[in-house]
Amino acid sequence: MVLPRKAFYPAKRVLTFRLTSINRGPSRADDNLSQKGVRAMNISHSRSSFRFACTAVLLLQSATCFAQARRSDQQVWTSLSSTAPVGSLFEVRADGLVVLSDGASRAGRELFRLMLLRKLGKRVKLGAGYVWTHVDPTSSQAADEHRAVQELDIILPLRPAGWTFSIRSQLEERRRENIQGMSLRLRQRTLLDLPLKKRRVGVRVWNEYFHELRGTSWSGPAGPSVMLNFIGLRVAASDRVHLTPGYLNEIRFEEGRNRVSHAAALFVDVAF
Repeated sequence: MVLPRKAFYPAKRVLTFRLTSINRGPSRADDNLSQKGVRAMNISHSRSSFRFACTAVLLLQSATCFAQARRSDQQVWTSLSSTAPVGSLFEVRADGLVVLSDGASRAGRELFRLMLLRKLGKRVKLGAGYVWTHVDPTSSQAADEHRAVQELDIILPLRPAGWTFSIRSQLEERRRENIQGMSLRLRQRTLLDLPLKKRRVGVRVWNEYFHELRGTSWSGPAGPSVMLNFIGLRVAASDRVHLTPGYLNEIRFEEGRNRVSHAAALFVDVAF
């Protein structure tokens, strides 16, 4: 069957119109409209991204505050450390610490440490010592703890900025009175001293990580245990006495929600 030729006219016209519309180049007005549309889309996308970021930050902060509100504590830490040389190769260091916990309402921890260190050059010290500590947590009974400690200190001056970077590694064998089991714990502290323009004032930042190598029923399982973070101002009260007030953050890794403590801290260092 042969269709009349006129039946193809509408299709030919439509096809010709479509091809013409496609091949026709865009005008300047179209370019302007297109650019304005792209800019509007970019502005709208930026505003949406900004609102989303602000909302995410607010939700994250709210969730963090809510999570920490049920597992947090406000504390006060005070520490006194004294160092005295013994001959040309050895030095003795004695540390004392008192922690006021439960909103700084009572003494939750007391600690005394005595170390004997030998100098291995200008930047390395190696030694051992003894630690006694009394802990009085609200979740369990108070206990006295005895520790044997081995320590390695490395000091690395960063020139020409005048910064000082130090690393302290400690291995502790811990026992508690009247409780079975010995805990083996590794402590790793990294410290950075940044002197300001006034040489008697500087910024001190350090982090200390505690890792249980051998867990017990009273110390918890092997694995991450505690992390301490500190930032403060180190002020030279004299040639032998330095005061370092600042903020300390303690995180205890526990099942479920970790326990976080915020503390106002003061560290006093005396060199004889």
